[in-house]
Amino acid sequence: MSIDPILAQCLGDGRLMEVRSIISGHRLRVVYAPPDVLKELDPDTAYSVDEENAGQLRAWIDGFTKGRRVTVGSDNNRQVDIKILNPLDDEVWELRKRDRPSTRIFGRFAMKDVFIATNIRTSSDLFSLQWVTDGYIRWPVWREEIRRCKAVWRSLFVTYGPVSGGNLDDYLTNAVDERNQRA
Repeated sequence: MSIDPILAQCLGDGRLMEVRSIISGHRLRVVYAPPDVLKELDPDTAYSVDEENAGQLRAWIDGFTKGRRVTVGSDNNRQVDIKILNPLDDEVWELRKRDRPSTRIFGRFAMKDVFIATNIRTSSDLFSLQWVTDGYIRWPVWREEIRRCKAVWRSLFVTYGPVSGGNLDDYLTNAVDERNQRA
């Protein structure tokens, strides 16, 4: 069964809104967000990111929706634009605005080229707390954001899961796997 009717219902009742491009024209991808995340992307209403960062995020999303080629990764490469987080089966992704202040937009794909942004954090918040167990660095804030993403998704789509693909083309158009970019 398709997620389309539930997505339309969420858009119709205001639980989700389109992150509209500031620049008009053709879109290749779409980003939807709950009202609280949408406020973070507006320089006039952002509260956890500063005004300038909100404007930069909006410009980054404009490029994403207009079809700018994105580099996708799944490891610790800091040069990727979007990556799937561990555990991979959770299908939680982060859009990564890398310029300072670096910010992450967490979410999942409802269908190919349709990203549902569920929560947003600055990198300084995400890396503010850590501990070491068994020789591994643990980042509890990251885990909390992954849980939050999944909870927001469940509140919107109840029993419908996100896209679960076997390759990059199942998620995005005009994207390249960062492993294929290494020389």
